[in-house]
Amino acid sequence: FSGVEQVSIVATNGTITLGTKQNITVTSGTGVNDTTVTFTGTITNLNAALNNLKFTPNANYSGIANIQVTASDLGN
Repeated sequence: FSGVEQVSIVATNGTITLGTKQNITVTSGTGVNDTTVTFTGTITNLNAALNNLKFTPNANYSGIANIQVTASDLGN
């Protein structure tokens, strides 16, 4: 299967940076130090972007932090 899929990630009390932005299209955010990022690509390229995903908590924050990941096949 080689259709385009979509992933959205929302971070609470921190930021996220994708492992790579190669061969994906970032449609919301930049992929670097975002609280929310949405991107599309093939499953292989989405997995590459998620590999080595980095979460950075807010400075001097102590408490619960969350990362919510939502995936969509965009009807494929």
